[in-house]
Amino acid sequence: MANKTETNKGKGNSYEIIRGRMPVQVVKMIRFHSDPEMSRSAIAALYRTTVGKVNDILKGSNFSYVTEDFKPTEEQLAAAKEYIAKCENDELTKLVDSFEVATEEEAAKFEEARIASRKPRKKAGESDTQNEGTDNAGADADAGTDADADADANEESGDLAGFDMSDGELLE
Repeated sequence: MANKTETNKGKGNSYEIIRGRMPVQVVKMIRFHSDPEMSRSAIAALYRTTVGKVNDILKGSNFSYVTEDFKPTEEQLAAAKEYIAKCENDELTKLVDSFEVATEEEAAKFEEARIASRKPRKKAGESDTQNEGTDNAGADADAGTDADADADANEESGDLAGFDMSDGELLE
């Protein structure tokens, strides 16, 4: 999917939009190396992306972990060079070629910041308060084992949700 392109035909401008994941080095280039006098649509055309993606990058709502002091790994820089080659712009090519590669320590620090910036994903059926804090989760897990055993015993005997299925009366 990274190689797919789509034509943008807005306001007389026509350029191929590069679809797929944008390399983090390109994000840095948009956020910190774009001419502030350029319109967002001109930046989008230059980097062959959408105005919405440029807006998100410049606002910091996406890729907030990409800071001005970010240095790419060799793989990240190679991905950025491949992306920029599709833009067919000599200035961008010179810019991407000018960046230093991160040391292992810098790369590890960046990865740590990237992971820390992401919100934990909820599992299906999990509420906002479920599994918050290790103290409560551990206490709930220990306290729930007897209730789980009772529920299992009720299922085996035909009791469901406090009902005795043998005579139809509510148990207390």
